[in-house]
Amino acid sequence: MAIRTAELEALWERVRERYGSYRLVLPGEPSFICQPHECDAYCCRAFNVALDSGEAERMGEASGLPPSRFLESEDGEPITLPLASPFVLGRREGHCIFLSDELACEQYEARPSACRSYPHQVVFLDLASGRPVQPSAEAGR
Repeated sequence: MAIRTAELEALWERVRERYGSYRLVLPGEPSFICQPHECDAYCCRAFNVALDSGEAERMGEASGLPPSRFLESEDGEPITLPLASPFVLGRREGHCIFLSDELACEQYEARPSACRSYPHQVVFLDLASGRPVQPSAEAGR
């Protein structure tokens, strides 16, 4: 079911109050461009970034590092091979292991989807009620 821009805007008006610090970004609209020299890299300091195995593999290839060098398990235990989810990007001195001294991502082209979408947040809404819902695995098929 394709939803039109007017329908998205109408739905957004119904739920906007819940997401006060966000704005609706529609396909094709300019969104966010990282400008590392104009911020303190909050995104790389405040969040733990979860990765799936494909993202871990891509980052390993791009960085030349084995996953055990840049991943941590979600529960803080050391990474063991073979990898078992969930795992997150490692942290060093309170920030992402790939944050450079210049506050830029050293693996920008291979960064995980959570970093690619920052500062945006995907919220799935029930069209009838306007309430947030968890998507099912079948929803994306």
